[in-house]
Amino acid sequence: MATETELAYAAGIIDGEGCIGIWKYRQPRCQHGYTYALRVTVTMTEPEVPTWLFETFGGCLNDYPPEREEWKRKYIWAISTKQARPFLGAILPYLKEKVEQAEIAIEFQSTKKMGDYRNKPKTDAVLEAEEILAVKLRNLRNTKAD
Repeated sequence: MATETELAYAAGIIDGEGCIGIWKYRQPRCQHGYTYALRVTVTMTEPEVPTWLFETFGGCLNDYPPEREEWKRKYIWAISTKQARPFLGAILPYLKEKVEQAEIAIEFQSTKKMGDYRNKPKTDAVLEAEEILAVKLRNLRNTKAD
C-alpha cells in the first residue's frame, strides 16, 4: 500500500502530466461491436516517474523509440479499468486539477459492477450510461485544455 506522501505525489503527477479518459474500443465479439474502458496514463521522456508509478501502483509500462530523429524516447505508464478505479479513489483527496475527471471515471467504472457481462450482453441502458459519462469526461477535459 502506498503512503500518504506517495499518494499525494502520484496525484500531483496525474494533475500535471496525466490523462484520465474513457475510450471507446471496437470489440467485434460484443453485441454492439464496441465497448468503453477507463484508462489513466502518464507520458514522459524520462523513465523515472513512469517506472515508479508502475512499481508502486501496477498497470503497465511501455517505452517507445522516437518517431523522429529530433524527438525523445517516450515512457508511458497506464492503468486501466479495474485497477484504475482504486488508484483514482486513493489519490482523489490529493488531486487539485482533475478532481471532477477522477470522480466521473470512478462513477463510470462503478457501472461495470451493474451486472456480469461475461455471459450476457450489456443492456442498451448500461451502454447509454457509459456513453454519457465518456462524453461528460471528454467535454470536461476539452474545456480544461482551453
